[in-house]
Amino acid sequence: MSEDTKAAGREDPVEGTYMTAERVESNADLLGWLSVAAFLAYVVLHARLNEFESVAKLGFVGLASLSILLSFYFRFALQPEADKARRLLLLSDSFGIPLTPEHQQDYYTSSRERSTKRLLHSLCEDTFFYPRLLAHDLPKPVMLVLLMVIGLSISLRQGSPELVELFAVLLLFSDLGLARLIRMVWMIRELRRLHEECYHSLVLPRPVPLEVEALRLMTEYESIKSRGGVRGSDRTFKKLNPTLTTQWAALNARIPMLGDGANDDAAAPALGAAARLATAAGAPAGAAPASVPRTVPVSAATANEPDGACGGTGPPA
Repeated sequence: MSEDTKAAGREDPVEGTYMTAERVESNADLLGWLSVAAFLAYVVLHARLNEFESVAKLGFVGLASLSILLSFYFRFALQPEADKARRLLLLSDSFGIPLTPEHQQDYYTSSRERSTKRLLHSLCEDTFFYPRLLAHDLPKPVMLVLLMVIGLSISLRQGSPELVELFAVLLLFSDLGLARLIRMVWMIRELRRLHEECYHSLVLPRPVPLEVEALRLMTEYESIKSRGGVRGSDRTFKKLNPTLTTQWAALNARIPMLGDGANDDAAAPALGAAARLATAAGAPAGAAPASVPRTVPVSAATANEPDGACGGTGPPA
């Protein structure tokens, strides 16, 4: 555990699992780029009729095969196991039920009672962190895609069919190219939207029971992570954790403690005013939370945040 993470009061019980998964993913990416280098060497040697062209070709096939095997191991073994551990940790903390032997210490910072309300509050925290971690890492895939486009353009001008095929495959079909960039942008957008919905569910009148809303939002959160398939870097989390934790604390201070005993009376006037504003604007009684003016706009509460970062309270999966 890094000193920055400890200083921010967050100790991730499943950090080791995620670090192992991240190392395997990084090694798979490294082998992928080495296979690209081997293919480039093969193209050059083949053009010069060099006797070592077969060695370069064999190196390309071997490195590419290892990269694919490691990617499968990461995607179908390590990542699902890490996601399961994180999910069980969240549910254990939310309901006070020991679903996992791991114990979190201030990793999830909700002060709500053990209930679906605590789960929803922790989801709001997760979806605050996750897109900011991803956005911080976004320039890297953007630069890789630009390099591939440049390589493809040069290959087309030189009329090299081998290089045209290489850069076209990297750009369109490789997980290092356009596919990952599109998934990251999509996840950032969807997670920010989900954060808004979690926030509204906590601060505005709800047309459906809180238990139903919490279940819906958690299911959608896991679906977004599964479909996107891009996780926030542990290094990025450790770098941004102190800043994001401070920003989350400022936003969290503006979320009323609905249903938590003494705080209900303090929250009621704000919610009543929001409902009256909605009615005056012509909104029907029991309208969806998104149609009611926010008690505290998320954008206003986070107006001074720097762009870039992503993830849940911990390095999200």
